[in-house]
Amino acid sequence: MDKNRIGKLPLALSLCTAILAAGALAGHPDGPGVARGEVGPRFEKMAEKLSLSEEQRAAWQALFDSGREAAAADRKRLRAIHQSLRDLRTDFDQARARELTEELGAIQARQALRRAEHQAAIYQLLEPEQRERWEAAAERRQGREQRGHGPRAHDGRHGADTPPRGAGDQ
Repeated sequence: MDKNRIGKLPLALSLCTAILAAGALAGHPDGPGVARGEVGPRFEKMAEKLSLSEEQRAAWQALFDSGREAAAADRKRLRAIHQSLRDLRTDFDQARARELTEELGAIQARQALRRAEHQAAIYQLLEPEQRERWEAAAERRQGREQRGHGPRAHDGRHGADTPPRGAGDQ
């Protein structure tokens, strides 16, 4: 084995590990309405923006496909937990509620870890220039998500001592 191939081995191993670890992603890159093995418009748009090679596209798609069943199982269990918590309204059992919420937290933590692993694996697929475009797009998305959130600015429609609608409604 030559030195060039040996030098790439850790990257290849870490990529394979990340792909396997990212296994149970929360669905297809284009959402739940896109069939398995099918590439949807959101994926195509991102692939075009990043100028992904065919190899990168295939690896990216493999990340999304790798753990569909585990993600589906988690979503199904979350729905069941939420229903069980709603059912407790009529006959509340604090011990049961605590058990359900602890399981809920564990599943949500597992999902967050999968998302972080997935993002890291995708990032490793990208070339430096593609990473810059990925990060710029992420900043734009974050800016859009933050608009309209947080405390309302005082707009002058209320008196000096009158809080905006909804303030204190608890």
